[in-house]
Amino acid sequence: MMKRANRLLAKAADWIRTVLLAAASNEMLFFFAAFLLPAFVDTELFRWHPEEVEMYGSMIIMPWGMALCLYRLARRSQIRGGALRADIAMLFALLVWIVVPFCVRFGLTAENTTSWLGYATVYFVLYAMTTEESSERREALFDQICAMFCVLSLLLGGALLWCAWTGAQIDGDWVVHYGTYASDGFSFGVYNLSQLCHGEHYNNTGMVALCCTMFCLAGAERGKHVWQRVLYLIAAVFMMIVIVLTQSRTARYALIAAMGAGVYSHMVSEHRIPHVLVRQMLGLLTAAAVIFVSYTGAATLTDAALVHYAEREASFRAALMQESAAQTEEPAQEAVLAQGEEAEKEEAAAQPEQETVKPKKARNAVSKTFSLRTTIWGGLVEYWRRNPKNLIIGAGAGKIAAAVEIIIDYPKYGSLSMHNAYLQHTADFGLISTALLAVFFLIVLRPVLRVFFAAGKKRKPGYNAMCMMVVGALLTGMMESQPLMAMTAVNMSLFVALALLVARSHELKDEG
Repeated sequence: MMKRANRLLAKAADWIRTVLLAAASNEMLFFFAAFLLPAFVDTELFRWHPEEVEMYGSMIIMPWGMALCLYRLARRSQIRGGALRADIAMLFALLVWIVVPFCVRFGLTAENTTSWLGYATVYFVLYAMTTEESSERREALFDQICAMFCVLSLLLGGALLWCAWTGAQIDGDWVVHYGTYASDGFSFGVYNLSQLCHGEHYNNTGMVALCCTMFCLAGAERGKHVWQRVLYLIAAVFMMIVIVLTQSRTARYALIAAMGAGVYSHMVSEHRIPHVLVRQMLGLLTAAAVIFVSYTGAATLTDAALVHYAEREASFRAALMQESAAQTEEPAQEAVLAQGEEAEKEEAAAQPEQETVKPKKARNAVSKTFSLRTTIWGGLVEYWRRNPKNLIIGAGAGKIAAAVEIIIDYPKYGSLSMHNAYLQHTADFGLISTALLAVFFLIVLRPVLRVFFAAGKKRKPGYNAMCMMVVGALLTGMMESQPLMAMTAVNMSLFVALALLVARSHELKDEG
């Protein structure tokens, strides 16, 4: 009996060990867990739990990423005769440049080490490990990450759209507020009667929703059953609407451009239309139509949402006034008439106030400074003029913000962003690093285009959405710094998409 029990315990221990090892070595599971940190966990919604948020990042994500880096290194050393690919070699050179000179200049501080480990994880876990997987495992990983993003999009998107419909906001204590709610930062829900936020800046909300949208669209292509495809499409639509309601112009325009690119890719690869020139023209016209309809529809939805918010706010104020009047009503019979007259006066006085609750205007499409972005960029250029050496070798991650703030007389929040991923990368690590990164993108350009223009049986489902993810991420980099910044939501999604596309391109090349 004891021997049988011991055998059962041994089998259970082996099963648990196998499951844990499989989960720990799953780069897509790690990607999703790491994505949750900037996308959801490290937001205003959890502002009263900073220790737990810090522990999630420092005790789970970072050690897990380090372990996967070591695992990838050990696995790579077991490959005999495998030539080092140019793209991975370039990422290795880029990481060496990011780490070694800046370690000498700024030391092994916790902030620097975290940043360096983040870049190593993105380059060698999310990108290199994924491209080196077998076709069968990579396809399974692709399905898994799409399913995870579908669940996240349904929950997060559904909660945000509920807030948009009810006009609700949720604070760090998870208390639901209605009407105008003043908080120390961006709340979860409708902020300032205009922007929809997930507990972080509305631009960040838009970028997170953009990543979710692309993986849900990939899942909709890859779904094996109708109900799966419908579920993925619902999740994708949820996040598209969220992008529009954030009023983040960066995310909105990136989404519209990515949708145009996806439609164009589908049309030009449609070989049932025999003439290449006709396919190209139809692709361009269809893409232009999608962009126009999407832009117009987004503007209409935004205006309708602003009117809805104003109506919700007006009804909320009216309900508060009625409740206040009911609570202060005098019970004495002799005061009823006088109170009625006073209530009429209050109602008449309140009427103009209710009329002042008008819908806010949608954010302007363009401004002279692009919301102070050109001012910030001008301050960065002036900094480089005064410090030309740092233009070449960089100032270090996050080291340039204070200097630019002084130059442009910007309120010192201590973490000014350059609002441009390419300028931010150059500011942090210099033109040398930017040149290495540009060479990497040039190397992967051809494989990505091979998948983008694949046709017929060579066109596997889901990969067109990954091309759209690349387009959207690179476009958001024109106005935001998060793309290309270590383990941010957009940067991780970008390199996962690139890894899937490059690996698929290698298969197409082998197939001839």
